[in-house]
Amino acid sequence: MVTDDPLSQSRQRSTPIGYIKKHWRGELSLPVSYWLNAFLGNIVAFTLVSIITASIEDSFSPVLILLALISTYSLVFAILVWQVTGTWRSAENYKNKTGTKGWAIAAQVMLVLAVIQSVSPFTDGFKQIIEVSKIATETDNVSNFQVELKSGTDLHITGYIAFKLVDVLDKYFKENRDIKSVHLNSLGGRTGPALRIANSILSKKVNTHAEVGCYSACTTVFIAGEIRVISIGTKLGFHQGAFPGVSDAEVKSVQKEEREFFLDRGVSNSFVRKAYNTPSRQMWYPSYLELMEANVVTHVKVGEKILPIKRYCRKADCDKFSTAPRWLQETAAEI
Repeated sequence: MVTDDPLSQSRQRSTPIGYIKKHWRGELSLPVSYWLNAFLGNIVAFTLVSIITASIEDSFSPVLILLALISTYSLVFAILVWQVTGTWRSAENYKNKTGTKGWAIAAQVMLVLAVIQSVSPFTDGFKQIIEVSKIATETDNVSNFQVELKSGTDLHITGYIAFKLVDVLDKYFKENRDIKSVHLNSLGGRTGPALRIANSILSKKVNTHAEVGCYSACTTVFIAGEIRVISIGTKLGFHQGAFPGVSDAEVKSVQKEEREFFLDRGVSNSFVRKAYNTPSRQMWYPSYLELMEANVVTHVKVGEKILPIKRYCRKADCDKFSTAPRWLQETAAEI
């Protein structure tokens, strides 16, 4: 039944839903719509985003991360639309009621500027959602890998450091207690999985062995080894990470844990600083001498022998050592 009771209508408007509706229709005063609701809307958005972020803080599921991203940007977008639409309508009502346009037009100009400024963050968010959706569906470019156990003690990883690789390796370690060494041939991959795998290797105190090439996120896995071996001709490549829609400054903040992991493994601060200051579109290939002095590599495989790198470098010119060309390593890694 429809009622025209003024008291009933007043109660509806005094509720949060009623207030939201009044703003949406532009029935609130321009100062309240522009100043108060912009502030309140931002507080609500910040609170909701914080709750969503906290709920998945320890999650390692790409699906949950994807849902959190979609929820976050959807909520922020809805609040922005509510703020802008209600304030715009309030400005129009202000012009109609007062006959003056100055403050109303000024408010509308600021609304247009706010919308323009929001384009970039929402574009970045869209890029993040697209990339995470690829990770969740395993259709991204860095989901392919192969794992093979040889001789019951040597676990060989070829391909990319992917999310699914974490579960695969956990299964191998649980079912094979005699694994002593993890062999790596990888162009890199995801930072999160690399840290998970590195901590697993560290807890089991197994060795790592880089063969052909170990780049980017692969080096995080490599540095976890008790003994860290490289075959002659192998390169280690370091650089800052990257992710679609995430700025370099944000990436540096995210990779703080990764940098600290290297430092905890005894790698020199100067080496870590140079490694993570190398732009993501470039790659730094330190010489064997640099790898030795920074305590990144402990041993070198020469033929069938594994020698301490300090012993090897006494006989070889490690600061000028020529390794296999990049194209050959990448081809081998892809194969």
